[in-house]
Amino acid sequence: MCGFLDYSIPVEVKNEDAALWCLLCEFLNDRMQAAGLSGYLGMSSGERYDDPDTLHPALILGGSGEAGKVGEAVQTLAAWLQSPPLADTAALRAFLSERKSALRAQYSDPYYYEYSMMLQASTQPNRFMDSIPAGYVGASMSYKDFIDAAAADPGGDAALLTRMRALLEGALQRTGVAAEFTGSPADYSDFRQTAAACIATLPTGTGASSCEWLPQGWPSALVISSNTQASNHVMLVGAFENRPDNMAVYDVLGAVLTAKYMLPELRDRRGAYGAGLRFDLNGVTMVSSGGVSVDEAIAVFRGAAAFLRAMELAPSELAGFKVSAVSEFDSNAAWERVSGLGLARAGRTQADYAAERAAILAVTEDDLKACADELERMIQQATVFAQTTQSAADDVQYPFAAQVDADTGKVTPQLRDDISASNDTTPITRGEVVALLADSLVDQSAVEQPDLSRFTDITPGSAQADELTKLHDRGLLNGYADGSYRPQEKITRAEFCVIASALAKDSSKVDGQSFRDVLDSHWAHDVIAGMSAQGILEGYGDDTFRPEAPITHQQAVLILQRLANE
Repeated sequence: MCGFLDYSIPVEVKNEDAALWCLLCEFLNDRMQAAGLSGYLGMSSGERYDDPDTLHPALILGGSGEAGKVGEAVQTLAAWLQSPPLADTAALRAFLSERKSALRAQYSDPYYYEYSMMLQASTQPNRFMDSIPAGYVGASMSYKDFIDAAAADPGGDAALLTRMRALLEGALQRTGVAAEFTGSPADYSDFRQTAAACIATLPTGTGASSCEWLPQGWPSALVISSNTQASNHVMLVGAFENRPDNMAVYDVLGAVLTAKYMLPELRDRRGAYGAGLRFDLNGVTMVSSGGVSVDEAIAVFRGAAAFLRAMELAPSELAGFKVSAVSEFDSNAAWERVSGLGLARAGRTQADYAAERAAILAVTEDDLKACADELERMIQQATVFAQTTQSAADDVQYPFAAQVDADTGKVTPQLRDDISASNDTTPITRGEVVALLADSLVDQSAVEQPDLSRFTDITPGSAQADELTKLHDRGLLNGYADGSYRPQEKITRAEFCVIASALAKDSSKVDGQSFRDVLDSHWAHDVIAGMSAQGILEGYGDDTFRPEAPITHQQAVLILQRLANE
């Protein structure tokens, strides 16, 4: 028999360091395995049940020890963590190469792009999971891009190791570190004494745990695959507007709607390979797999609340669903309740679990139907993610906010097809570009965290600030190194082309010179040449583009119209 141990180390996570935290965990896990140690590193978002949008991230060091040798295992892991192998550039180089290949193989399945886009648009814990998937086998487009870039830059390995050492040294602070053990009483006594001694050797620090607000990704996306054998997959997710005190009714409702509505409508009547609906603390997730078009699946999803209102259940049916829900609840709770530390950090108690279990058994048909309005509100949030083939994509009518090329991973925000022409030949300012872009996108969702300042010269709260905030959070607009945006300044033709290039479906590089005044050495040459080859840019009659001249309202609108009609 062996015992299992965990250290929970509070950390401060900044957005720019998210991928680095993941690399730190993965690389050290690789080094632990190479050293024959029975340990692992991971990251926890640490949200509480009653406040899921506030994250309390922690670095988790876990491992196991044989009976009678737990103290020795604790000492070995603690010593290793305080002198980790974070100076071996050859080992890092090998790891980056292997990880790049593994992630590329994973992303040959377009589902991972779909799932990553869904996580980015979801709750703070899900965005954390997407940003820092350490300890979680899932999808993270940002981490894949980070690994691709790191693998292509051998000269940057030493700097990466230095940055990882700094993160780990900052994390190893005495205040706030917690330790937990699962095993025999005798081994627990050994663990407690040894763990306390190890923690006492750590430097005294704040033990702070915090995470910057993780910005929302595109609220809907269609992943398009060139693989003609790929099948459709559609997900609709919605967040609770009125979060329930406990999930008892929804524990039952998910099983009811899957069996009574989703499977009959999608699998039995329309030929889907699979279908389901489930609820969790975040809200609802509805899924259709294969055999049904994207638009048809979405239409079925939208009918779920109406079905619920009209649904009739025999008492024996409801009893069966409740028994099934209790069985699943007990299975999940058995895992969740193992960790007393985990319960405490989540703000849950054993009594909470007992109350939810009893509530499941007390659910009535009226309780289920009372959820219809909340379900409809979640569905109306229109947060839909899907994958399909290139040929089928042309027939999709749903107005997705973005498209993802499954072959390249490029995310292309979608433009409206009714952008109004402009006859204004005066130069457009950076502030006016904000309004133009915001109005031209399919995505018209509300900004998140409007009171959180993104630029030093933009006061939160105005319409322009909200539009700029959303475009910045989506990665379309950035400011200057001093933190300003400078909305009154004019924008050059080259600068606008670089911004607009993010809206182009084709980003392939074009060799050669497109205009006589845009040399190969020009900072925006590749973008201008590519957009010219696609017919987006025409330049002037004298074969010039005049990249440093201010762009006019009319010219900017014309570029967006052409991009929308690609």
